[in-house]
Amino acid sequence: MRRGGFRGCAIRELFFRSERVGGLGGGEDFLGDFAGLCGVEIHGDLASAAFDEKADHAPVGWTDLQVGFEIAFVVDTHGQGISVERMEMTRVALRSAVPEDAGWIVERHAALYAQEACFDDSFRAVVRGVLDRFFAGASGRGWIAEQDGAPAGCIFCMMEEPGWARLRLFLLEPEARGTGMGRRLLETCMAFARENGAGAMRLSTHESHEAACALYAKVGWIRVASRPVQSYGCDLVEQDWEILFAP
Repeated sequence: MRRGGFRGCAIRELFFRSERVGGLGGGEDFLGDFAGLCGVEIHGDLASAAFDEKADHAPVGWTDLQVGFEIAFVVDTHGQGISVERMEMTRVALRSAVPEDAGWIVERHAALYAQEACFDDSFRAVVRGVLDRFFAGASGRGWIAEQDGAPAGCIFCMMEEPGWARLRLFLLEPEARGTGMGRRLLETCMAFARENGAGAMRLSTHESHEAACALYAKVGWIRVASRPVQSYGCDLVEQDWEILFAP
């Protein structure tokens, strides 16, 4: 048996599509929709048993769709369709960022950007400066995503001039990427901005951050500017992105 990476993506796509438009059923209907998307069949007895077991242990308040999302599928390489693994999935929780998180945020930004983008240590001071302004009383909110109780991601929304908010310090640990955590953080941040009077948001990033840019585009952000810069010891292409919220 091997785990199907595509099928994990299919589960996430069905989940987000369902939450947006309510176009798919819950519970075992979710499993059927998943099968249709993948072009395979799910053995009904296994699907039912896995769903019932997961539902029995789901956190209070979870919908059937969330239970379905937590079920891991594996491909039966002997041509017998899809069987369903029962497994304990890691739990992800979002909480407000507090000053005690600053050390982790600074260190992980510095380490990951040095490793993945060759940024020099001047980036550390920039991240620290953003956090100092935020925790000194800037208008906005920050979130920490915790996976099994350990920080695995963060994002900040900082209110600017009337009607605008800025996204800052969006980070995911490598093991949290591709799990849906990034989208959850981004949509939480955007919802906060809307609920607090922003009609639009902006952010600045770099062309090399391809996965993040793809996510921005997928949820409706538009790139409005692009320019070559030399920052953090690197030749980069800096980008500005914006999203206008519907009235």
